[in-house]
Amino acid sequence: MSAERVVVSGMALHTPLSNELMGNLAAVMAGRSAITPWRSVHTSRIYSKIGGDLGDVDLGPALAELSHRLPPGISARLQRLARRLPHMPTLGLLSVAQAALDAGLEEDEAAEAHVLVAGGNLSDRLTDEGFARFAATRGDIEASHELYSLDSTLAACVSELLGSRGPAYVINGACASGNLALLAGLRELRRHDAKRVIVLAPPTDMSPRGLHGFALLGALAIHNYQDEPNRASRPWDRDREGFVPAHGCGVIVLEPASLATARGARAWAELCGVGVTSDANHLTLPNEEGQARAITLALKRGGVAVEELDLVSAHATSTPAGDLVELAALRAALGPHAERVKINAPKSMLGHTMNASAIVEGVLAVLQMNADTVHGSLNIDNLDPAVDLDVCAKGPARLAVGALLNNAFGFGGHNTASVFRRIP
Repeated sequence: MSAERVVVSGMALHTPLSNELMGNLAAVMAGRSAITPWRSVHTSRIYSKIGGDLGDVDLGPALAELSHRLPPGISARLQRLARRLPHMPTLGLLSVAQAALDAGLEEDEAAEAHVLVAGGNLSDRLTDEGFARFAATRGDIEASHELYSLDSTLAACVSELLGSRGPAYVINGACASGNLALLAGLRELRRHDAKRVIVLAPPTDMSPRGLHGFALLGALAIHNYQDEPNRASRPWDRDREGFVPAHGCGVIVLEPASLATARGARAWAELCGVGVTSDANHLTLPNEEGQARAITLALKRGGVAVEELDLVSAHATSTPAGDLVELAALRAALGPHAERVKINAPKSMLGHTMNASAIVEGVLAVLQMNADTVHGSLNIDNLDPAVDLDVCAKGPARLAVGALLNNAFGFGGHNTASVFRRIP
């Protein structure tokens, strides 16, 4: 098993704030919110009225612009796939193409990539619409319905886009999926002779039924700030009530440091390690001990001392219990050093991008590390009196980040943390 350093050689990020890396960084540094009333989701019969919406974004201009910059074969396949795929998978493929460009991959280099898709149940709305049409028309549905409802279809389409004949598969651990995919990516590189790995965290195409179900669980912000959606996601604020769901897509390209150096690629960061634990406890209640163990494992496996950490990109969903449990876990894992790190909450601006969140927020954290700056946590108007760590309530700050922690915890007690280190 190779222990060679693994670097992030390419990234892409598509949120309601921007479809470009630096556009997203600029937006969060300015404290902009991605949360609006839902436009692409019919909300007349559901409690969830607000979210981060990419369901109606026009992908045509970005696809046209990419067609002139991509290697010819990848460009032709992207245009062909976009003509037949639903909206959200197309957005995922567009982001993969952007990441391949950011990594400077030639066509033969892209074809060597192993493909990992982070997240399951990606086509909830497509599935629901098919069921409704089936019931209303006694069986008249599109021939492609079942094919495009399969999560594995997107992994296959990424392989087709890149011309890759290596492994392509899906990893699902709810909101922890992205960090689980990064762990699998490290294994592909270190144990299975991969030359590079592309990790795609696609947008979850949420249905009215699914959103209503989360609301009935008591997980969503549905009572306060519905007329001021930009204020609804408020981690660590005394008046937080639940998370705000959002669309979002992120891509990370991983490869051994030696290969990236040999082809002259920029290295955004080193992916040092990923820690994973399960709670064996409760489907929705967070667990301090399990989260702390995942953080400790990530640091240990990554060879990163607690004292090296400067930034924690927190899971911080804006739920009454979860926000405080995570801070307690950080105190348990980091000890006194917890008081010396900056802890910020990307979901305060992006909303909760569900299965994509660990990659979306990991990309954003790496951007901050490279920019020597960290964004603030939005909407902390009245800090919860139980909060005694620096959660960036006062806004953005200049900070030289040498190493960072990216937490992601999923329903079912899936606890994960990934550690990135700055490239000198």
